[in-house]
Amino acid sequence: GTSIRQGVMIYSGIDHRLRTNEEYIMCLDGKHHIEDEACISRLSIDLVNQSIFDYMHLVCLGVMEKIFLAVVDGKYASSAKLSPVSIKTLSARLEIAKKFCPQEFARRPINVTKHRTFKATEHRQILLYTGPVIFYKLLNEATYLHFLLLHSA
Repeated sequence: GTSIRQGVMIYSGIDHRLRTNEEYIMCLDGKHHIEDEACISRLSIDLVNQSIFDYMHLVCLGVMEKIFLAVVDGKYASSAKLSPVSIKTLSARLEIAKKFCPQEFARRPINVTKHRTFKATEHRQILLYTGPVIFYKLLNEATYLHFLLLHSA
């Protein structure tokens, strides 16, 4: 990938050569393999084709946190950043939604300015349940539609 600015990496093109398990075991990617031999490479599994993608880390703690970094902190694009008034409105909407959440929700986020401390369950609750309502008419249309695509995926 190419770093276009601090914290932003882009991967151009779509016809890249796929990596193989043999290349991984032989440590051919010098930037990826820091130590001589990783303990995981001793396992008798195909590390490229048999690895499981973890929803909690990829989506809840990954994508959802990036969405909050964009809309609350303005990290990636100033066009996605919410105004201080909108951020207060977003937190107020979460506070209202909290009153209607069943007790089965272990953690209920109430202040979006503390998003960096959210657990995966808080991100999941916003993604799957309250997000479409709390973000409605606060995010710009492109950002809101982007969120809805993730919500419905």
